[in-house]
Amino acid sequence: MDNDGMLDIVYCHGINAIKTYTFDGLRVNRLKTTIPITSKIKWGSYMGSNYDGVFEK
Repeated sequence: MDNDGMLDIVYCHGINAIKTYTFDGLRVNRLKTTIPITSKIKWGSYMGSNYDGVFEK
């Protein structure tokens, strides 16, 4: 994400822990890791790394 060659993990979740069935807010989180990226990420975004929804081995 910041082009440092290390894996970053981004995830979202609702902010209401009491009423999990409601949607009244969203939090986006980023985990910055020290795991080096040595090859192309197989599924790097919501619709796949090529944005076509197809998983290729």
